[in-house]
Amino acid sequence: MRGAPWGGADASRALRQALAEVHRANVAHLDLHPDHVFVARDGASGAFAVSLLDFSCACELGPSGAPASGGPAP
Repeated sequence: MRGAPWGGADASRALRQALAEVHRANVAHLDLHPDHVFVARDGASGAFAVSLLDFSCACELGPSGAPASGGPAP
């Protein structure tokens, strides 16, 4: 999707990297949709940065990768 206003493959790569960071911290977002993804482009480098928003439904992952508590934190 070269030339897409939201960045296409570059923004998608940044989103995957952001999700990988969250998962490395043993957290599952559980409510990921476009309203919870903020994409910005650095004016100098042109690189995309992605911020994941609203972790109110997030939960900690256990050793098996499944939710440790069985669902979202209270």
